[in-house]
Amino acid sequence: MLSHSKKNSIGLPKHQRYGGDQNWQNSHQKVLNLLEHIADAFFMLDSHGRFCYLNRQAEIVFQKTAEELLNKSIREVIAKHLPSQVAPEFYQLCAEKCQAAIDQQAPVTFEKFCPGTNTWLEMRAFPSSDGLGVYLRDVSDRYHNLDTLQEQELFLRSIYDGLETAILIIDIQWRANNIDFSFIGMNPAYARLIGLETYQVQPGSVPAQIFPTAVALESLRQYEKCVRTGKTVNYEQSYDRAGQKTWWETSLTPLRDSQGVIYRIVSSSTNITERKETEQALRESEAEFREQAKQLEAAMHQLQTTQTQLVQNEKMSSLGQLVAGIAHEINNPVNFIYGNLSHTNQYVSDLLWLTNLYTEHYPDPVPEIRTAVQEVDLEFMRVDLPRLMDSMQAGAERIRQMVLSLRNFSRLDEDGLKSVNIHEGLDNTLLILQHRLQTQPPKEDGTVRPEIEVIREYHKLPSVECYPGQLNQVFMNLLSNAIDTLEEQQEINPRHQPKIWISTSLLRHSSRIAIKIRDNGLGMPTEVQSRLFDPFFTTKPVGKGTGLGLAISYKIIAEKHKGDLICSSTVGWGSEMTIEIPIFRRHS
Repeated sequence: MLSHSKKNSIGLPKHQRYGGDQNWQNSHQKVLNLLEHIADAFFMLDSHGRFCYLNRQAEIVFQKTAEELLNKSIREVIAKHLPSQVAPEFYQLCAEKCQAAIDQQAPVTFEKFCPGTNTWLEMRAFPSSDGLGVYLRDVSDRYHNLDTLQEQELFLRSIYDGLETAILIIDIQWRANNIDFSFIGMNPAYARLIGLETYQVQPGSVPAQIFPTAVALESLRQYEKCVRTGKTVNYEQSYDRAGQKTWWETSLTPLRDSQGVIYRIVSSSTNITERKETEQALRESEAEFREQAKQLEAAMHQLQTTQTQLVQNEKMSSLGQLVAGIAHEINNPVNFIYGNLSHTNQYVSDLLWLTNLYTEHYPDPVPEIRTAVQEVDLEFMRVDLPRLMDSMQAGAERIRQMVLSLRNFSRLDEDGLKSVNIHEGLDNTLLILQHRLQTQPPKEDGTVRPEIEVIREYHKLPSVECYPGQLNQVFMNLLSNAIDTLEEQQEINPRHQPKIWISTSLLRHSSRIAIKIRDNGLGMPTEVQSRLFDPFFTTKPVGKGTGLGLAISYKIIAEKHKGDLICSSTVGWGSEMTIEIPIFRRHS
């Protein structure tokens, strides 16, 4: 290679090469230093095509030192002095282009592939008044990158064309506050899967020209959402294809330019009709299974209710039989006693009359009789014995009434519908519950629950066709619940005065009667009232209630008597149960 001092004089005019202004020489030296360090090979030719300057990269390219090439013609160097492995075809063309640039005084640029070295070389020549400056550059990387891009494009194109996913490219035009969307292309699968022809989606087509109105509007809404949020948007949409409803899952991906502005959207859609149909079938199956489970649960619940009700009915039947048997057994001796009381009363009256007659005619009896009279207290006996007989008469009468009430309550001697006096059924039930209505014995804390006052407000009613035994069971359940809540109220407020109101009435403009049983107990919240007639629902502690009393009562009234059982309650004020049943069951 040439030394820098020698290089500094190469290719320069004589008046500049030797001597001259020192500042100019310094500036020229800086330029030469820059040329020595650039990545391109640079050389200069004089107007005759001879080398007058080469930088280090040029020496490497020509594989010659500057001393070997200076003042030699480029044609001569290329023809005689280049090694065989250097691409001759490029340099021959390079020599021709350099001469053309000198002759025509016009810049020349060209690129050429050199198979021997498997490289792409570029030459750029810039003529001046006294010669030519030439740059040589290896641009293989650029072509390699271009090849890579082409390969990638071909790869992406093969994917784009081969995917079984419908791909649509949407162009975006920003106009003030609005955004316009138009289609600029689609892959072959889009036309095949969606059912469109390629000619239908020409560049510039808009959704309204391609899709039905509903689909187009939804598509535009999703496109705008994608642009406004700047994020990928996924959505599902139905589309009628050839009269058949199909479902598509679409993903919208925004594309940004170098400034970060969204200028396109890539839409990829997958047919999910089979999945949707499967999901729908699963939902229907699930709904069917849920319904079956619900029906099974209801059947189990009904079975439990029926089983419990059968047990309850069996208990009531057994109790009724027991009550009827006891009533029958009591009734015979009571009738015997009651039937003989009139004779006994007559005998006592006769004996008292006779003793009075003895006393009247024998006022001064013998000492022995006088002593006996004093011992038996005859005077007291004469006064007390009639009272005793009256008390026995009243007691026997009460026993007879009790037996009659027991028989009426059980009604086991009657089958099917009977026309009965409702008031008698209520009174008989109250008589059975008399022990609970009375003042209760003191508790451990000394508190006493006072007698529950029962206020009857009976209106005149006709005989009602019903199942007497079952209706009495309803009365028993409702009155027992009223007593229970009054006892709970009493525990909270010992000064509370418990009361039960029982009223009956004939409903106007209706062949029905109403029976209302009201208490001034605790009352019930709405959520309890809504479940009041559910089987096994109870607010009582475990072991104190089965939760079937009101459920059975409701069934008796609603199903057996075609009536209504209605609850009205206010917390802190008490509850009222209303029974409405038709007077004539057969015509209800």
